[in-house]
Amino acid sequence: MTKPVFLVTGATGKTGSAVVQQLLEQGQRTRAVVRRHDARSERLRQAGAEIVVADLFDPEQLLAAPPCRARSALITAPRSILS
Repeated sequence: MTKPVFLVTGATGKTGSAVVQQLLEQGQRTRAVVRRHDARSERLRQAGAEIVVADLFDPEQLLAAPPCRARSALITAPRSILS
């Protein structure tokens, strides 16, 4: 069976980066959605996360991201949506 892909938005923030780290430590395939390539996204990439640069408010960017096939889960922690 194909391993699930966990798609984490807000991945460079405090909560999102902690979620990414926990998933990676558990051996889960993790895709981190970030606003831009920077030192924080590079740390996630070096830890083993797949990096997707996208604006959550731009549907075209999200559709251009690599698809999550078979089993997948979306974990979202972006503060801007909750504010």
